[in-house]
Amino acid sequence: MGGGRRAAVPGWLPLLNDRERDPELRSLGIRVLGRIRTDAIRDWLLGRTLAQRRWFRRRRLTPKSPELLSSLSVLARSWHSDPHAVEVIRLAASSADPEIRAAIGQTGSLA
Repeated sequence: MGGGRRAAVPGWLPLLNDRERDPELRSLGIRVLGRIRTDAIRDWLLGRTLAQRRWFRRRRLTPKSPELLSSLSVLARSWHSDPHAVEVIRLAASSADPEIRAAIGQTGSLA
C-alpha cells in the first residue's frame, strides 16, 4: 500500500468518528480505510464493533448500523485469520440478524 494513503489515515479517523456525519458516508469511508492493513486500523475497527464490557457480561457487538456492517465486512475480508479479529467474526457469525451474518460473508441460519 502506498505511503501516501497510510499518511492520510490520521486525517480520516476524526471524520469517521464524527457522529454528526452521514452514517452512509462513514460506512463508505470505513470500506476505503479497510484497504489499508495496519494494526492501528484493525484495532480501530475492533473498537467500532465491540460494545464495552459491563461487569461480568460477555462481549457483544455494538448495535447494528451501516458502520457496524462495513466494519464487520472489512474485518472478515482483511483480518479473517487475525487472532484479535476472530472474536468479532465469531460473534457476527452467531448473530440472529441475517444482515450481520451477511456482512461477514455467511448466509443462512446457524440452527
